[in-house]
Amino acid sequence: MIENRTWRQWGHELLALALGVLAATRIVNGIYCDDLVSLLCVVLVLSFLNMLARPFLTNTLLLLFLPLTIATVGLAAIFVLWIVNSLLFYFASSISPAFRVDSFGDAMLGALVVSGVSWVISRLLGGGKPPSRQYPPDAGRTSRRRREEDDDDVIDV
Repeated sequence: MIENRTWRQWGHELLALALGVLAATRIVNGIYCDDLVSLLCVVLVLSFLNMLARPFLTNTLLLLFLPLTIATVGLAAIFVLWIVNSLLFYFASSISPAFRVDSFGDAMLGALVVSGVSWVISRLLGGGKPPSRQYPPDAGRTSRRRREEDDDDVIDV
């Protein structure tokens, strides 16, 4: 499902993803990136993969692991999402020659670091869901006096 996002939200997501990938290259020993340009290319590749392949992979794996997800009260869904992120991270390293991930275990650690850093950065930048409408506290309620005044010729249903 494609959501309506503003350019600003998309820029925040790319910045959070870029800082997450940069942190993963610094923290995880098996992840390497040659320079800043290749880091930006990897961020664009990961963004593209998240847009196209992630919904299919996530829905398919969640459906396969549905009994386990129900039995673990949703904890298996977190594991499935982590595996999907790891697969996309590992696949992105096979696309870009300047970005290397040595093993799938390194991809799992890298995906965990990227997810954590991206989550923190998106919260700091005010990302996430768009703000909901704020209604006044008495919205939807009418006073008793007003209801008595409205009882003249109107049939309320």
